[in-house]
Amino acid sequence: CHSRVSRQWVRDMLTLDKVQRLLETARRGDCDGQCVPEHTFAASLLLANLCELRIAVVGTDAENSGTFGYLADDLWHEDDFFVAMAACIAASARKEPWPP
Repeated sequence: CHSRVSRQWVRDMLTLDKVQRLLETARRGDCDGQCVPEHTFAASLLLANLCELRIAVVGTDAENSGTFGYLADDLWHEDDFFVAMAACIAASARKEPWPP
């Protein structure tokens, strides 16, 4: 129950504009343009947690907006997010830091 409410609260805070900026920043990297895998992973993990929820789009109803998963799909594939997720979980099970 609390998890559902928390996810909806986060969804309501992340409008389409904010999600697009999050994706752009995750792809762009740091101030030198270098990729920061931890940032990309964190953004991907957040969007995966909300993947089936529709993004709030100002001026439209929820039925006409896309899902978080739809917008994150390219990022997940570009950065092999699900492979990284499996490695992260495996490292956690072994009580090892991740990324190594």
